[in-house]
Amino acid sequence: MTIDASGKDVAISDMIGDRIAQMIATGQLHSGDRVTEQELVDTFGCSRVPAREALKVLHAQGILTGGRHRGFRVGEFGPQKSRTVLDVRLALETLQVRAAVDNWRAGLSSMDPLDRALESMAVAVEAGDMGEVLRCDLMFHRVIAEAANNDLALTLWNTMARYVLILFNLARYGDVDLNIVLQRHRTFRDRLAAEVASETPGHDAAALLAEHYLAARQPGVAVPLN
Repeated sequence: MTIDASGKDVAISDMIGDRIAQMIATGQLHSGDRVTEQELVDTFGCSRVPAREALKVLHAQGILTGGRHRGFRVGEFGPQKSRTVLDVRLALETLQVRAAVDNWRAGLSSMDPLDRALESMAVAVEAGDMGEVLRCDLMFHRVIAEAANNDLALTLWNTMARYVLILFNLARYGDVDLNIVLQRHRTFRDRLAAEVASETPGHDAAALLAEHYLAARQPGVAVPLN
């Protein structure tokens, strides 16, 4: 296994965990591949503590299997897991969309970060950069999760984001027109803005999200699960 040691200005263990998830998503790591503590130490130039913590968290999230004494391996990411993650994500984000719309309407947070995520996504689409489009996709949904101002729900969402990165990149992103991804997010943003501006609140968060996500379950629709 060869790991790209580039990372962002985040906690070392989180950066390591994100890089491993990215490598699984892009096919650099495959189900059953070993991931060792010593290799992480050598690659990232870190101590054993953050390397061990990254492995422990990825194992707790189900992304790695095995254990410290038996060795860690990349888990399986099949259709059943994809369906389960989508169902859980839909339920969690329904709560977050409801709270975010209420907070935007009350002026407690701004929708500007959504627009910035879309601007970044448009640049990535123009460049044909699938990985960056997916990162912007997650950024877009993280903005909603943060606007909900629910720390517990945000923690759960962040945990699930690595699964989303892996599963939906492997399952869908290689086969779609990235312009469709961008358009669906712009449409979703406009629907949210309309709800915020409405003088008669009564948004159905589940319906908004279903419209955004579930078209991919329809035969012949070439759109991703995001």
